[in-house]
Amino acid sequence: MNHKLEFYSRLESSYLGSKIKDIKDKSGFTNLLEIKAKYFKHLKSKLENFIGADTHENQDIYNKLYTFFDTYLNETGTPFFNTTPIYKNIYARVYSNSSDTSLFYKTQDLYYVKSDTLYKSMEFEGENYILKFDASEFKQNADNTKNKIIFKIASIEKEEQDLTINIKVSNQKELFENLSNVFKQNSSEFSEDFIKSIKPYKLDEEALKKDFSSYKRQNEVDFFIHKNAREFLNEQFDLWLFSYLHKDDKLSDFTQETLAKITKIKDAAKLTINLIADFEDELKAIWLKPKFAKKVHYVFSLDKIAKQIKEQSLWQEFLLNLTQDKGFKAQLKEWQDLKLASENFNANEFLETLQEAFILSLQGEAEAIQTNNNGLSRRTNTARNDDKKQYLFLPLDTKHFSKEMTFKILSLFDNLENHLDGELIKSDNFQALNTLMPKYQNKIDLIYIDPPFNTGSDFEYKDKFQDSTWLSLMHNRLELARDLLSSKGSFYLHLDHNANYRGRELLNNVFGEDNFVNEIVWAYKSFVGQTTRYYPRKHDIINLYVKNLDLFIFKLERNLNKWKRNNPNKEPSKDDVLYIFQSQPLDSCWNDISYLDPKDKMERIESDISLTQKPEALLQRIIEASSKQNSIILDFFTGSGTTIATAQKLGRKWLGVEMGEHFYKVIIPRMKKVIAGFASGISKEVDYKGGGAFKYYELESYDEALANCEYVLDSIASKQSERSNPQNLQKHQAIIDYKKSRKLIKTIQKDKIAHLDMSAYREDFDIFTTLSNLNGVKIKRIFLDNKGKQTCEFDNGDIVQSDSIDIQKYPRLKNLIFWEK
Repeated sequence: MNHKLEFYSRLESSYLGSKIKDIKDKSGFTNLLEIKAKYFKHLKSKLENFIGADTHENQDIYNKLYTFFDTYLNETGTPFFNTTPIYKNIYARVYSNSSDTSLFYKTQDLYYVKSDTLYKSMEFEGENYILKFDASEFKQNADNTKNKIIFKIASIEKEEQDLTINIKVSNQKELFENLSNVFKQNSSEFSEDFIKSIKPYKLDEEALKKDFSSYKRQNEVDFFIHKNAREFLNEQFDLWLFSYLHKDDKLSDFTQETLAKITKIKDAAKLTINLIADFEDELKAIWLKPKFAKKVHYVFSLDKIAKQIKEQSLWQEFLLNLTQDKGFKAQLKEWQDLKLASENFNANEFLETLQEAFILSLQGEAEAIQTNNNGLSRRTNTARNDDKKQYLFLPLDTKHFSKEMTFKILSLFDNLENHLDGELIKSDNFQALNTLMPKYQNKIDLIYIDPPFNTGSDFEYKDKFQDSTWLSLMHNRLELARDLLSSKGSFYLHLDHNANYRGRELLNNVFGEDNFVNEIVWAYKSFVGQTTRYYPRKHDIINLYVKNLDLFIFKLERNLNKWKRNNPNKEPSKDDVLYIFQSQPLDSCWNDISYLDPKDKMERIESDISLTQKPEALLQRIIEASSKQNSIILDFFTGSGTTIATAQKLGRKWLGVEMGEHFYKVIIPRMKKVIAGFASGISKEVDYKGGGAFKYYELESYDEALANCEYVLDSIASKQSERSNPQNLQKHQAIIDYKKSRKLIKTIQKDKIAHLDMSAYREDFDIFTTLSNLNGVKIKRIFLDNKGKQTCEFDNGDIVQSDSIDIQKYPRLKNLIFWEK
């Protein structure tokens, strides 16, 4: 056997790029594959030069390298416990002196990046047909967003005895619109068109379904990045070498020749480890670097703007400018689509209604009725005036308007961020939590999350790593969440039977067992059929942990008046039960809140996307118990937006993070309807009428960061003199460089100020929000200066312009483009 060939083949397979050719889609992921392919050539060259000629002795070295690395190498390129049969005697540190138990899983030292399926073109041969899949137009996912695979019938060709069924594979709905679908929408059943097309050939439908199912299962991969690949592999190699030395009787006599052989095996392995770890450290640096904010927009209810303007004449002028802006038609249509305005509502009616509503809001109801000359009754006037005032809660979205109008709106607000109720961020939640850390560390009073329940169906998992992948995903994010919590903070993790036991172990690991407070059982009435195979599963588990057991907020006040009536001569103490249901104290089993009725059109969100939606009453109980009016609430698995909608209605500040396309299709429309005063959920109970403001934006994704990287290892020598310049702000990157940085940096010269120039990316990247997140400062004002330049003042007094920012003054900006390993 050629051990050298075997080892390099195994090593090459862990660098996926070397196996993928002619990629049309130049996304960040595919760019990384190409970089990996180039780096593999470098790695192989280094090893071949070190090991030397293809002798029998060196073949044995390659054999030992294969024997060791085969356990840890895999298709993602990230080393971890990949294949661990018992005969290999693989060891891992799982215990410490601080605990006699430990949660161990194969991927616990990894950052979970995403799950994806690498669809390739291939053929399946059936009994009397060939099924040919063309995946040339399949686009890889960015980060961990999901795309449904779409099969289209391209053609069916019959040549003599050969029948070929050609299928186009895609995840882009806009492609191949003229072709028919193979499957019914959201179904595993063949479409009528497909059945009709294969009917003349009398094919076995079940056999075809199995072929399609087999195709869909191909190359499912979980992508990780190791937190410390060098330390991990070195530790594992030392254990392997010890085992190797004591297992091989021939090595018991340590001659000079034997020691030389062992030394060369060790040095070759250490070189390989360093080469693998160098690349892994580079990816880790890109993963951990803070991310640019982009596509930033603001939503204000009109009453928030009216309160800044105050004068009626200025309000009329503002409304007129608004209706004359090119974006007003789009804004008007959005109100109509959200059913916040009638189909006949137009610019003239908008002007008239909002002017009257403004007067009503300033003068008050009584004065408005006294000045009314139309003779209508007080009750009729009151009802109509309430209707008009409700228009003041219409949500105005800056995305629709021109730059001039947008800045005119934003410049109305001094202490802009203090006027916002919340922020919505479209991003992988790890990237969001990591990027927001400087701004919100130790400031969040309550975090509630309702993550995927580890069923294998609601999240894209590679089956054999289902549990460990879920644990890595959660652990990475829980660690960041803990650091965001204030000393008074509480963390609620909502899971069902699929994952609650694993979630509890993770929380013990991250927060400490001493900071466990409650295991809450939400026993609900649901609206699905019963089962005769087992007891119906009608409850979820909500685990409550806190940052500090002596300081956390906990108050249940909704029935305080009832408590006082029952205890007229006593003031409630911290230990008294204040929350009562049906005259009984409320404990950790909640059976008074039902699951959402699918027929409840008021609270149930209408969407073509499958989303779990919790009732607002459930979140109301949690938010009221564990936060105050000035508290910030965070949900980084925002889903349909119930947490932030409830927080808005209860007068809390909030942060929501979600990465799916329902961010735009479901969550933002829902929040606009909330601040417009649409009555649903707990609105009537808490007397929420509407009004508010929030900001929403995206973060540069890991995929985008990779898309703007290039392999520079081979060009190091030609750039050595430039990089040796101590005045050069660009940190030398041994393998990968962020090529966009050369467009962003206006000047990098000795004795000159280096500026970040955002002019080429102004429509996309937003440097003001980016700086706010990086430096942990609030945006005070955004305006156009007297030269028309976009300008921002922060609450620390700094004033910056978007087209010229001194990098020396804001050193954290360098981390965006020159990451440090």
